[in-house]
Amino acid sequence: MASIRKSDWRMKRLVNGSASLPRLLIEEIKLWRQIKKIADNAKKPPETCDFFSDSKLIGYGWKWAVYELPGAEVAKVPAGTFREVNDPKYLKNTEDTYKVHRSYLREFVVETSFERASFENKEFNILRQRKINGKEMNFVIPRELSGELREDLSKLALGMLGILDEYEWMPDMHLWRKRRKGKGGWNIWNLIVENKKPVLFDFTAYYDVWRLYPQRTERKKRINKRRWQEFLSELS
Repeated sequence: MASIRKSDWRMKRLVNGSASLPRLLIEEIKLWRQIKKIADNAKKPPETCDFFSDSKLIGYGWKWAVYELPGAEVAKVPAGTFREVNDPKYLKNTEDTYKVHRSYLREFVVETSFERASFENKEFNILRQRKINGKEMNFVIPRELSGELREDLSKLALGMLGILDEYEWMPDMHLWRKRRKGKGGWNIWNLIVENKKPVLFDFTAYYDVWRLYPQRTERKKRINKRRWQEFLSELS
């Protein structure tokens, strides 16, 4: 269910049973294969969402299908890949994660509403956001950025490190070093630059390795803390 609550392990049956690390690693591989098989066989969401008139599919992933609506708004509905995404508990967990992001990252997180809606005697999870007008940022060379953008990304990085310290977790932004066209920089996910400001538009990952089991959390904490500290240092 992609919960970020401490000690809420997704493999808790094995964790509570004191499974060895080799056993946990084997089960993680099996879990990943199962999830990947389901995702690879999933159908593309329809081009128009039945819940909304005049809607248009503009993107989708493992969790949500994103539809553009009239009035500069987008709606995210379950993409249909994993049934858990339409569970009320999943919606609550996603909203809880969003509130954490807003408290640490503030203006860098797009405002989002969460609702449980009915359609043809069925209930659905729906996220609503304003449409972000900008360009996705997926490769960053700190020294080539404007001073204003470096400052904003520094604030975002400090917020991310704050989330890590408090929750032993970070959102799925996949920050890592990379070279492109002979230049060294950083790959980063789920950010759009709008009016010269970075905006985070996604909050959770279906396959969230942070909460699989304690050893995985410790490993992710070490790796991500080092990466975000190095990124912050270069921005400064």
